[in-house]
Amino acid sequence: MRKRYTHVTQEERCWIETLRAAGWGADRIAGQPGRKRATIYREVGRNGRPAEGERAASYSLGSAQERAERRRAGRAS
Repeated sequence: MRKRYTHVTQEERCWIETLRAAGWGADRIAGQPGRKRATIYREVGRNGRPAEGERAASYSLGSAQERAERRRAGRAS
């Protein structure tokens, strides 16, 4: 049986951005929208980007949403 999944929504991306800015880690963030910790890590890794000289990715709702939409549009072609 195929696993079903849902894409991270814009509302969830807003939560991620807000809570990361407040210093929350993936474990705490995952409890808020009800997503698994791995989903939060994957979302930040794919759609966040490391700031100059930093190892951890910064996360911005606008750029994250844009990157996700670009990826989806590329698959639909």
